[in-house]
Amino acid sequence: MNTTEKYVPGMLCLFSAPLLDPDGNPLQVLDLDSEFDEIIKSTTQAGLARLRFDFATVELLLNSVTTGFNIIHFSGHGHPDFLLFEDGNGGCHVLDKDHLKKVFAQAKGVDLAVVSACYSENTARLLLDAGVKYAVAIRKDEPVYDFAAALFTGKFYDALFKGQSIQSAFQSAKLGVEGSPRWKAVRNSIRLQCKKEGKPFIEEERKFLLLPDHLPINDGVGIPSRETDSENCSSRFMGCFETNLPDRQLQMFTGRAVEMHQLINLLGEQRLVTVNGAGGIGKTALAIETGRWFHLRNLFEDGVFKIDLRSMDSGDSVMQKIITTMGVDFINEEQFLTYIKPLHTLLVLDNAEDVLCRDHRGFRRLMDKLLQTAGKIKLLVTSQKEIGGNLYEKEELYNLSGLDRENSIELFIKGLREDLCVRDEALDRLIHLLGGHPLSLTIMARQVGEGCSVADLLQELESKNAEAVKTVTDVDLDYRLVLALSSAYDHLSPKVQTVFQVLAYFPNGIHWDDLEKILGESCRDLTAQLLDVSLVDVNHQTRLSLHPAVRLFAVDVLRDEVKEEYEPRILAFTAELSKLIHNNFDNDQACNTK
Repeated sequence: MNTTEKYVPGMLCLFSAPLLDPDGNPLQVLDLDSEFDEIIKSTTQAGLARLRFDFATVELLLNSVTTGFNIIHFSGHGHPDFLLFEDGNGGCHVLDKDHLKKVFAQAKGVDLAVVSACYSENTARLLLDAGVKYAVAIRKDEPVYDFAAALFTGKFYDALFKGQSIQSAFQSAKLGVEGSPRWKAVRNSIRLQCKKEGKPFIEEERKFLLLPDHLPINDGVGIPSRETDSENCSSRFMGCFETNLPDRQLQMFTGRAVEMHQLINLLGEQRLVTVNGAGGIGKTALAIETGRWFHLRNLFEDGVFKIDLRSMDSGDSVMQKIITTMGVDFINEEQFLTYIKPLHTLLVLDNAEDVLCRDHRGFRRLMDKLLQTAGKIKLLVTSQKEIGGNLYEKEELYNLSGLDRENSIELFIKGLREDLCVRDEALDRLIHLLGGHPLSLTIMARQVGEGCSVADLLQELESKNAEAVKTVTDVDLDYRLVLALSSAYDHLSPKVQTVFQVLAYFPNGIHWDDLEKILGESCRDLTAQLLDVSLVDVNHQTRLSLHPAVRLFAVDVLRDEVKEEYEPRILAFTAELSKLIHNNFDNDQACNTK
């Protein structure tokens, strides 16, 4: 191949993120989002004849290698002797060397294979034996950090599609990793850790290989490209159907691979699955990530939608929330059911306990109607209560418990502002005391800082333990969460405590600007302190809300003097807002009011 050839390349990008290994053990969650982004940026102006992003299954690979892709990229878990593909249900499919070689022997004209997986050197050499001309891989005896793999990939393709040779693009990518501020920030600590463990230290950029290495690679060999011709180009992407779910994995999502796998398979068999568990145990995060799994694999052509049911008081209000979230407009239930009847969609109905308490019969009736009318709909519900009743189809209950010890430690360390703690007896005792409760772990981690060590927090929590158990009889909260919330709340200044209590009045959250009208201009700084210790969430950068379990605690600590001062202000604000909505009801501004 040389740079004078007159054809436009096609690129197949396969990502593999199985949740379990061949023995059923949970796998580390890979940061595939970053690598996906880097490839998208690099290929935008490349003028590829064909560009396909998909998740790696054996069937897809077999169908793709013979259809004109001359660049194949794989990103996923690696092994010296095989690659882990997906089995379509969250598990893995082992693609061993012999089968991989047979598959690629069928491929025609694959000029370049990039195997972005740890220990992938042997696999890449196998691809060369099968007829692939050039390969990029990672040394067979070394893992590589996710951020380094993503950075290398982006730099390599960016240089390649700007006309550099394969050799030159490879060197540019290595230089990009070597000079990365992120690598420089952790380099010395990793060197010290390797020395402590008696392992050799290898620079991150040296882990990447360009093959074949037994023959000189002509520096003029590259991949041809040209301006995009929209009439002749075709593309396919992951997550191309409609959704309102986050486009990135939740930052603090940790240790739920087994639970996700179980939930995915339950939804494959059942149409209604309800995730039960205590407040703050991670029901919402698990449901969101499970929904993202289905969305990214394009398994629901009419979309995956999350509907927050906090403060909903009737089945009718839930129906209206679904309608609003899906961006449609109907007058009555009959029109809504007619619309949704043919749709192949997944609805994630989050925090259903409020409506189940206030209108159990109405909500159950709506679920029954959806199951009976819309044969291709799937419902994933999170709630502290089951829906129950004799529904059109069975409600499958999934009880969610806390994290195990290792994942609890990982989540706690993720929540730290800096690397300010060591794995010692104090940390072990703190983790044991919090019992794998995710929200409690996150809140406590945010309190570690200058002047407050893990040992200090442990001593405080042990002294609060008896008091918290007493308090939990007054509020419907897990006592571990009461411990964490009490500790965090006691460290707040009186002004920040007041803001926390005022937020209890808004179960659906409130826009920052509106809260400012009630509390005054200084409220942004005060709420920032709540955000810093994970007592408040920010949605879409502007809306503040308390986790339902945290709000329950805020209601419990609400003081009489706060009620007397701020309830009149809240009522006045609500009246003004209602008037604004009424005045704009018949014009286009109605939908833009807060």
